[in-house]
Amino acid sequence: MFALTIAGLILATRKGHFPWRRALGWTLALSFIPIADATLRFWQSRSHYDTTVQWQTFLTGDLTGTGVRLGGDLGILFLSLVGLLLVFPFALELGSREARARFGSSAAVAALTAMAVLLGRHELMTFLESLWPQ
Repeated sequence: MFALTIAGLILATRKGHFPWRRALGWTLALSFIPIADATLRFWQSRSHYDTTVQWQTFLTGDLTGTGVRLGGDLGILFLSLVGLLLVFPFALELGSREARARFGSSAAVAALTAMAVLLGRHELMTFLESLWPQ
């Protein structure tokens, strides 16, 4: 993910154009994942409240941190998609009829399965960490 982000940033600045509309559309379509993660982290952060800090200060700081993290996650997702689209212009077309004929439907299923396993593992580890804090 980091490599795609850096590639997207470099290629977008070196070339005169980049597919920002397609990347923005896919970022908006996939934005429910970082939004759900930010919501879960904000909800879990209340259990880490330290009574030496006022509640409004804690809540404002936590809300600001959640917003910054969400913006960073969406920015990284956008730049990763830009890098992916610049290197492989038809990478997001795995669901089309032509791509299924060329690569087979197993390529699309394998890509989606890999992403689902990766995201599922991350969310499971976050959930287990919240059950047994240090």
